[in-house]
Amino acid sequence: MRNENSDKPGGEDAIRPDYLNYTAVERALVLLALSVGIMMQVLDTSIVNVAIPSMMGNLGATLDEIGWVATGYIAAMAIVMPLTGWLSAYFGRKRYLAGSMLIFTVASFFCGNAHTLYELIFFRVIQGGGGAALMTVSQAALLEICPPEQIPMIQAIRTSGVVIATTLGPALGGWITDNMTWRWIFFVNIPIGAAAIILTMLFVRNSPYQKRPSTKADWFGIFFLAVSMGSLQTVLERGNRLDWFESHLIVLLTASTIIGLIVFVVWELKSLAPAVPLKVMRHRGLAVGSVAGLVLGFGLYGSTFVLPIFLQSVQNYNATASGIALIPSGLATAFSMPFVGKLLTRYPPRVLAIFGTCLLIVSLSMFSTLAPNTGPIQLMIPLILRGMALAFLAIPVTLATLAGLPPGDISSGSGIYGVTRQLGGSFGIAILTTILSRREAYHRSVLAGYVNPENPALATRLGGLTGDLFEMHGTPLPAFSLKTPGATNMYLYPHGGPASITASQQAYQLLDYSVQTQADILSFNDVFHIMFLTFLFMLPLFLLFEKDSPMIQKKQTIGQPIED
Repeated sequence: MRNENSDKPGGEDAIRPDYLNYTAVERALVLLALSVGIMMQVLDTSIVNVAIPSMMGNLGATLDEIGWVATGYIAAMAIVMPLTGWLSAYFGRKRYLAGSMLIFTVASFFCGNAHTLYELIFFRVIQGGGGAALMTVSQAALLEICPPEQIPMIQAIRTSGVVIATTLGPALGGWITDNMTWRWIFFVNIPIGAAAIILTMLFVRNSPYQKRPSTKADWFGIFFLAVSMGSLQTVLERGNRLDWFESHLIVLLTASTIIGLIVFVVWELKSLAPAVPLKVMRHRGLAVGSVAGLVLGFGLYGSTFVLPIFLQSVQNYNATASGIALIPSGLATAFSMPFVGKLLTRYPPRVLAIFGTCLLIVSLSMFSTLAPNTGPIQLMIPLILRGMALAFLAIPVTLATLAGLPPGDISSGSGIYGVTRQLGGSFGIAILTTILSRREAYHRSVLAGYVNPENPALATRLGGLTGDLFEMHGTPLPAFSLKTPGATNMYLYPHGGPASITASQQAYQLLDYSVQTQADILSFNDVFHIMFLTFLFMLPLFLLFEKDSPMIQKKQTIGQPIED
């Protein structure tokens, strides 16, 4: 049943529940359009990281320079996400979604055709600005156009698409880069984006709960939002590489973040027509959910970042193999989503969120005992538990955060919740990367203290290693003595030749490799232990959510006013 005024924000029947303006078939096609758009945005984020080395070689960029390809994209998303509620109201939901998809798709084309690093960074920033709406406005749209009793399952389908894109992204990116060129990781967005734009223009309609702002844009608030979010994201992305506050740039950007945020918050709270209506945070669910979003982003994005590094640096997986190794986690999430959707019709979201957090705690405790000889089966169990935990966290926390909001506040609330998740992920990657590097240096220095000539166990091990290596060169082993590590082979092997030199050097190299591997393992264990404690302390936070989900439990009838 079509609402004849639905293409005008705030039509005459704005009190009519939006889901009554769509048939079941139309809702399915809208879900398809929005899911395709979200998958395109998520897929692009994950596959780009795999192609970074190829981009460096092709564009002649250093690792520090190419980092701006990711930093610019994420910073643009962080700036635009809080504004998506205002932008959706100003342009109308349909035009804003379709326009964002068009911006993302066109920017993808120019990214693939970039011939300099600066071109690529510029169009990645444009792409990030377009991608912000695909996560937040689509979330709000699905909450509005679906009957309350269908929302859990619809959210399960939407989130499954995100998980599939995240899981397959690294492997797909590796295959495209190896068999084609890095440019095709952007070109693949063009047909996907075109399909999403067509479906959006045909079936998505504007929200009856949003009215176009009658005043001019809040440029002052937008400026300070851009300054604060852009500075903060750059600090988080570049801080560890620049040794944090040892860098004058990081100090300057941190000051810019703090001042910008203070001015932005004060201005928005006093403004009669704010770009980001911060007063929506008065709703308990959104306030609690925003804090939960920070923690969830910290742990989930952080673990997604750390696990491939462990597989590649400790277990010597290549990029494609490490992406494939993480597929069980994604499959566990995808298969658990429909089950969680059904449970949400019977149990409050906070109960499922607590259960999901407990699953994640168990998974992280198992990851904190990883060792060099950890096999695929031993790795698969915590990965599957992590995937199931993500299903029990993603949908319940989102619904507990947004489902109780008045319809007119859902778009703004979705934007705020989205940026907290994004910032939580950025904080997680920045903090965990710093901890990982510093704990690795600490453990290496401690272990190196045991490597000294007076340690009989070390002398025995070096003797055995050297003997085995010497025999590989086909000459008998002379008497071994460890007096001064690093001495010439003429002292260690008075009768030795080139073979003994090689054996001695390789023995020390193997010993150094062993020390480095142990230091890496201990630092990864420390990182997972920190994430374990983070989620353990997060459990009481879920008790602050409402005991039920108003949007799911309560139905509205035609003509019934929307309660604020």
